[in-house]
Parts: sequence; structure tokens; C-alpha cells
Amino acid sequence: MKKLSFFLFFLFFFLSLKADFQLDDLRVEYTRTAIGIDVENPRFSWQMKAAPGERGIWQTAYQIMVRDPEGTFVWDTRKIPENKSVGISYSGTPLDPCTRYLWTVIVWDQKGRSASNTSWFETGLMDPDPGLSAWAGAKWIGGQSDQLVLQSHYLSVFRVRYTLSLDSGSGSTKASFILGANDSRLLDKNKNIWNIGSDIDSSFIKFELYISSVDGSDSGLAKLNIYRAGYHPGDISDKPIISTDISRKLINDRNKYEPHILLLESVFGTFTLFVDGKDNVHRLQGNFNLNPVGRGGDYIAFPLLADIGFSVDR
Repeated sequence: MKKLSFFLFFLFFFLSLKADFQLDDLRVEYTRTAIGIDVENPRFSWQMKAAPGERGIWQTAYQIMVRDPEGTFVWDTRKIPENKSVGISYSGTPLDPCTRYLWTVIVWDQKGRSASNTSWFETGLMDPDPGLSAWAGAKWIGGQSDQLVLQSHYLSVFRVRYTLSLDSGSGSTKASFILGANDSRLLDKNKNIWNIGSDIDSSFIKFELYISSVDGSDSGLAKLNIYRAGYHPGDISDKPIISTDISRKLINDRNKYEPHILLLESVFGTFTLFVDGKDNVHRLQGNFNLNPVGRGGDYIAFPLLADIGFSVDR
């Protein structure tokens, strides 16, 4: 009976030291089994997972050990009495490029019980000093400039820079640049949500520089008129959907016939517009949404760059 009591006491003592938790979700740079890390001091993290029915367990200490492919320890924190388990930066021997490292973390809870787990991560080419050979022998394998075709009918994020000069001899007061023309989704009624089947050259976005009101007075302002045609059932090709004033500091009676540079930047149909420069002075007020579906990356992108060109009156 005494032997049985001693055995039960020993078993109870042994079980009391057994960890009632495990370590899960081991990450380096917030990624599980990360590949191609280019960070000199990557950050480590993990989570404690209690056994079923267990509550009230927390970390009181940890130890991280990192080994290279030969099994040599390149970092060993030893036991650190902290409850931190996120964003612990590597501070061992400098990591080699293109190398897989094994790392182990041991965690102790408030009762002195411990658990461990092991994972791995791989470094990328890093950013080697001239003395390192990670980039040795690298050759450019991309296409040459004459092979880089502009796939304009697939571009939903783009920047267009064009120069426009009105003819003073003829008294011209307006001219336009067109983009987003002949989007295949608008030429086929089965490819858009409005069942629009536009004819060739009847769907487009047009940016018109208009200087008819610019004269010697202080009140006359140039305008940038924006037209949209064939994108929505409510579009009217000769009526601007947006008309915005251009400051006299940019276009006035003295320079209205000089060449002017217009810069258009589009992200899924939301445009930022600049005249004769790119800063807050030359930026037209506001962001202009020309996408009839909606604004932002959660919507179908209109317009694509598609066909581009100039437009003037006959």
C-alpha cells in the first residue's frame, strides 16, 4: 500500500510539471516559414495554445535558438524572463543570403512548465556588400525596349503626360486628349452590367482644355472639361460630367497659346490632374472619379488606358 501511495505521489508530481500548453503559429517577419527575407534583423513571434480545459496560463520567460544548415547556433538568447512574444528582433551572427535557418523557441509558464516548437525561414539575396557574392553572375533576362509592348487595353493604373498647344492664328479656343476609348467590355453588351453595346470610337474619356473665357480681365478662367461617352446609359458625349477651373497663375491671357503640359494619374478610375507641373500649386482641386461603377479597388476598373488620341473640332 505504501509503495502504491509513493507511486501515485510521484505520478502526480510528474504530471504537475508537464506543460498544459503548446506553442503554435511560429512566424518570422510575421510570416510562417518565410522565404526570401531581405531583413538583416528579422522579427520572431509565436502563440501559446492551452490544452483543452486549461485556463489562466501565461508566459513568464522564453528562449530562441537559431541554427544554420550545418547545425551551428548563430543566435541563442538563453532564458529571458519576459512575457513578450511578438516582434522580437534577431541579434545574432549576421545572416547569410539564400540560406535556410532552423529556429526553436522554448516558453515557460507561470508554474515553471515549458513547451517548445521548431520552424524555419529562408533569407533572400539580402543587400550584400561588394565583398559578398550573392549577386555574382547575375544577368539581365528581361526584354529589350523594342520588345516591351504597351498593353494599354489592360492597364487600370496608369499615368499620362501630354503637351497641348492651341493655335493662335485660327483663334482656336479648345482641344482635347482622349483615353479609355474602345474598351472591349463596352463594345459588347454581354460584357458590362448596363448591357451597353457601343459602336467603334463612340466610347471614351475626353479631357478638354477650354480657354474661351480667358481675356485681359481678372475674372476669365481657363477650364478643364471632362467628358465621358459610352460608359453609362446616362452619358452625353457633348456634355461635360466635370468642369473645373484652372488658376490664372497657370493659364492666363499672356500664355494661353503657349504649350501646356497636362499630367493625368489614374488608379482604378480616380484621377489626379496637374497642369504645367506636379506639386500642390499645379494640382487641380480634388480627385475626380470617372468610374461609373464606383470608387476604389473593390469595384470593376473603368477606364482602362485603352485607345488614346487627340480630338479637335472640324
